[in-house]
Amino acid sequence: MSKVIVFKNTDGSVGVLNPSPQCHLTLDEIIKKDLPESCVEYQIFDAESLPVDKTFRNAWALKDGQVEHDMDKARELQKARLRGLRAPLLLKLDVDYQKADEEDDRAKKKKIADKKKALRDITVHESILAANSVEELKQAAIIELDNIMNS
Repeated sequence: MSKVIVFKNTDGSVGVLNPSPQCHLTLDEIIKKDLPESCVEYQIFDAESLPVDKTFRNAWALKDGQVEHDMDKARELQKARLRGLRAPLLLKLDVDYQKADEEDDRAKKKKIADKKKALRDITVHESILAANSVEELKQAAIIELDNIMNS
């Protein structure tokens, strides 16, 4: 079983040192050599005990001898992901709105404006707050995003 060194930084972020199988150094030597000065705590784990899904890797937390997800941080990462997904959709809707404006199609403009508002509000969708696991969070608001664009 390979070992990894999981460390917590002063800012609360978590890092992982994953020694190469060819590394000739001991774990103690790696700790002395490679742990950053910002490290406030570290633990050694079996590599297989770390979460497999790295979607919310930047939300990992070292707590009570385990690596787990800080769901508040994971929610912020999901919101950022949704912002990235909605950006090109908003651009497309801007063009569609301009065309509807040129055609003086008020009904079409209203429908597009409603979609744009729904996209802007996607980061406060209730499914993000309600998610209790990273699996739920990964799906949070994605279905709603598709519904908005397909309505």
